[in-house]
Amino acid sequence: MFNQAIVIGRLGKDPVMTETANGKIARLSLATNETWRTKTGEKKERTEWHTVSIYRAQLADLVSQRLRKGDMVCVVGQLRTTKWTDRNGVDRETTEIAVGNYTGNVVFLSSSGTPGQSGRDDKPISEDLDDEIPF
Repeated sequence: MFNQAIVIGRLGKDPVMTETANGKIARLSLATNETWRTKTGEKKERTEWHTVSIYRAQLADLVSQRLRKGDMVCVVGQLRTTKWTDRNGVDRETTEIAVGNYTGNVVFLSSSGTPGQSGRDDKPISEDLDDEIPF
């Protein structure tokens, strides 16, 4: 079995950082667009929104420091569905693209960068991290 999701899209808002007992998490709201023409020639467009959660602390820090709303990124991760019951007793479910400690990656395709840097960075930001593989 194989669980891998690859999406290329633009951030709908700045990354959101949270800290849990298990460490830092960066959450991204990523939009992908599909455009087509109907048989009559009418142009149609559909936007899908994806929640991306980055569970690797160093990667989460880099993403939160370097990405901003409108930046284009490629995310490779795994689909993860979580079920819970909200405060009103309603069963809820959400699916996210999870980038974990040893799975997934984020590539900046365009970014606003930081002052003094160009707005383009094509290398995976994981190249900026120390190798965390335990063997």
